[in-house]
Amino acid sequence: MDPEQIYARQSAELMKDMGNVLATDKEAFIDVLEASDIPVTNTDEYNLIDVYIDNLPSSDALKVTSAYVLGEKSSGFSGIDNKEVCANYDILYNYFSEDHSNAGGLWAGAIKGATELGTTIAQGQQQKKFGASMTAEKQAEAKRQMIQAVLENKKLQEEAQKKKNEDKAKTKRYLIIGGSVVGGLALIGLVIYLIKRKK
Repeated sequence: MDPEQIYARQSAELMKDMGNVLATDKEAFIDVLEASDIPVTNTDEYNLIDVYIDNLPSSDALKVTSAYVLGEKSSGFSGIDNKEVCANYDILYNYFSEDHSNAGGLWAGAIKGATELGTTIAQGQQQKKFGASMTAEKQAEAKRQMIQAVLENKKLQEEAQKKKNEDKAKTKRYLIIGGSVVGGLALIGLVIYLIKRKK
């Protein structure tokens, strides 16, 4: 499998995880942005995703804090695994770095020599455009992954609340039915007692 495809798959998982962080712990997600010197003016989930994705390719600090939070969330109470944090950063760096995707083409063009200077410059500009479009595609995919994770979390929360409400209603029905049965039995017992007492 091509390394770019491996990073794409791993990055998709990390973006889902960051979407889960946003859905379950919005304050931690905002802390990631603020710790990376990215101002947060609107705390709407979709705005936060836009701000995060727009800054991810160009901010190493955001990659580091994201890797740290993902490592923290996955480790739970066992402590943060530095290897996992480093692996997460490596995935984010290799997948989202703007200069990483077009550096090879620029170097190859520069090596061809001065005789092909015009061609090299054109190739370099084309490679920059290609790199920018690749970065935009990667950002769009990452945004889609995060939004999907947020929506899945919202759906799970709604289903959990619906089940809780149904369980509450069911318990209330059982209490009403049980109370009616006990009250009915008490009334029947009272009637029987009164009839026997008169005799």
